[in-house]
Amino acid sequence: VHLNYLAWAYNLCVHDPHAALASADAALTAARECGDGLQEGWALGYGAGALNRLGRAGEAQERLREGARCLASQDSPQGRLAELTSLNSLGTLLRQAGRAAEALDIHRRSERICRAGVPGRTDEVIALYLAVARQQIGNDLAALERWQEAEAPLRQALAAFDAAQM
Repeated sequence: VHLNYLAWAYNLCVHDPHAALASADAALTAARECGDGLQEGWALGYGAGALNRLGRAGEAQERLREGARCLASQDSPQGRLAELTSLNSLGTLLRQAGRAAEALDIHRRSERICRAGVPGRTDEVIALYLAVARQQIGNDLAALERWQEAEAPLRQALAAFDAAQM
């Protein structure tokens, strides 16, 4: 857990992707050794972030795919939210790589998870995850030049963010 926190801090606070990747890899090893699937999924995600910052987007995408698969098998609310985070990150990387149709499929999967709900999490929290998924769906549709289809999910996301004062 703490190695993952350290990887997050190196990624987002210190902006040192080399140190972030080293911490994420250490967290991944520890999580696998003790059979902690949730921390394994997070470590794969933090490693993906570092790899992307190092210009290794293909490797980052593969780590996010592996992390999402790992997290999908978790039965906890934390696992669902971590899976949503991995899926949304994966979709964003795919869109940035010119693979907007594939990104759209990934983000629609996130939307389905949100619509199904996450036991143990408030409606307000899930509404924010749903808003992010809809924002990404709108961005994917815009990247595909499907302008009219993009408008509705983007307006839905904006309304949800406004309601949450974000």
